[in-house]
Amino acid sequence: MWNDEEAVQYRVDFHLSKSFKSAQRSVHPIAQFNNTNGTSFTFAFALESKKDGKLYYNCNQCVAAKQKELVDGSSIKTIHLYNNIIVNGNPSDGHYPGCQPIRSAQVHAEKKKRQASQLVCSGLSSVASARLNLHAEMTRECEEVGI
Repeated sequence: MWNDEEAVQYRVDFHLSKSFKSAQRSVHPIAQFNNTNGTSFTFAFALESKKDGKLYYNCNQCVAAKQKELVDGSSIKTIHLYNNIIVNGNPSDGHYPGCQPIRSAQVHAEKKKRQASQLVCSGLSSVASARLNLHAEMTRECEEVGI
């Protein structure tokens, strides 16, 4: 790019939303950006561009901060995704005042809870079996990545 520097590409991971309030949220999973310091921002689908196919996601932590305290002139962080790559800069910059990232371990635990719930709801597992199996799986995965 400029001065022979390569552009940094920011990628996101996806997982199912725990809220299926609208048809769009069930089609578009939650986007998660992991910071290098063990924290994450999660982003919920907002809209899709008809012109170029970009997906727009709003920061969940910004939405929560805005609900607690309204700050004039401040806006919620929105990321623009194209082929699962963030195309509008660093997703850690430009958040709403009071927006705090969440611990990656917390996001991982919530993802496992959702998986257990889905197994129980689909009739593939009992509540006790789902809890035991996914807790063991989560513990093993956390040890592997050092969480």
